[in-house]
Amino acid sequence: IQACFFKNKQHPEASQRMIKYLKSLTVESIIDLEGVLTEANVKSCSVQNLEVNIERIHSVSSAAAQLPFLVEDASRSEKEVDESQDTDRPFPRLGQEIRLDHRWMDLRAPANNAIMRIQSAVCQLFREYLYS
Repeated sequence: IQACFFKNKQHPEASQRMIKYLKSLTVESIIDLEGVLTEANVKSCSVQNLEVNIERIHSVSSAAAQLPFLVEDASRSEKEVDESQDTDRPFPRLGQEIRLDHRWMDLRAPANNAIMRIQSAVCQLFREYLYS
């Protein structure tokens, strides 16, 4: 779901502080927010008919400003990476070593996450068979 903050005309100073704080948050930081659900037309999120208007926000865990790679980079196929190499903005090629060193990020890629879920389900079936 998308979360938005709009300037408050009655309290411009507080709005400026909130905007400054929101700009300081880094990608992949974990936040806790409080707000009001409103109807919206959002095309870039899985929930497309609602958004949260932020009233309060707290950074639970701040991510490093420079991450080793982005989840989007780990999600790209080898074909996509190869095709982008001749463009002015090629996608980074992630080697196995960097992916294994940062496994917690790599597992957030949909394909890798699905593989782990399937492995877990197979192990669960074996356990259930052995317990019966």
